[in-house]
Amino acid sequence: MKLTSCLERALGDVFLLIGKECPFLLRDLLASVELAQVFGQSVMNVLKVFVGSPCGLNLRNVLWHGFASPEEVPPKYCSMMMLLTAGLGQLLKSYLQKTKLTLAHRSFITPTNLEDLIVFPDVTYEVLSVLEEAMTKSAFILKIMLPYWEVALVKFKSHRFADCAILLLTQLETGLRNVFATLNRCPKRLLTAEILAKHLNDGKINQLPLFLGEPAMEFLWDFLNHQEGPRIRDHLSHGEINLHEFSKETTNQLLAFSVVLLLRFVDEGLLSVFKEKASVELLISLAEGYSSRCHPVFQLKKQ
Repeated sequence: MKLTSCLERALGDVFLLIGKECPFLLRDLLASVELAQVFGQSVMNVLKVFVGSPCGLNLRNVLWHGFASPEEVPPKYCSMMMLLTAGLGQLLKSYLQKTKLTLAHRSFITPTNLEDLIVFPDVTYEVLSVLEEAMTKSAFILKIMLPYWEVALVKFKSHRFADCAILLLTQLETGLRNVFATLNRCPKRLLTAEILAKHLNDGKINQLPLFLGEPAMEFLWDFLNHQEGPRIRDHLSHGEINLHEFSKETTNQLLAFSVVLLLRFVDEGLLSVFKEKASVELLISLAEGYSSRCHPVFQLKKQ
């Protein structure tokens, strides 16, 4: 996932050697005349097969939307992407030497209004232990996806906060898609779930917001969708954030929210045991009292 996002960002920088406005979508970027001029059309066709088209492997979207389990991503795909990326570097070097152009890298984006979204305290070892147990007991997590959650915790403990956030975001989407399809009784819509929408395409009311409750939906909107919010998933997936400077506080919020969400899908007996821990009770209380910090109304009040 990191490779596809970093590659997209780098290809955008190359595009700007010739073009003026970089396409927002990766598929449009890969289809551009500008990149074909630098790397050659045959190379771009190979990239399209791997990451740029629903007609191909579409690795970028499949991974970033949490569709593939670990066993469904053969190591050879990663190896091929690494070799392709290295090859692109060699082709770019030759192009720059021939044209005497200088490649300029765009500055990274600093997510906005993050300070307003820090509502949960730092995740403690006690909370992490609860999460580790809840991961194996919560119906929210598909068993085939459990390794992603396990690695996310390892990354957090290793202070690899961007890595942890990337895995959490994709797996939260996977779980929410599954709940969406179940609640709305539309299993065929699993791949096209409108998770945050109030209504479905057919006009029916989306049952997911009613089930999760307004506080949880506002948290998701704040972090993922509101234009005044950090939109961390979008920025991470497009390679626009410096991964080394990704804040622990942001990952803390995602982890804490994940704990509360997973506990919604454990049996009552286990939930009662977890609630006996003061740290867990606090997280649940804060989650239930959450209100939007990035909605236009809040922003007006803030001003």
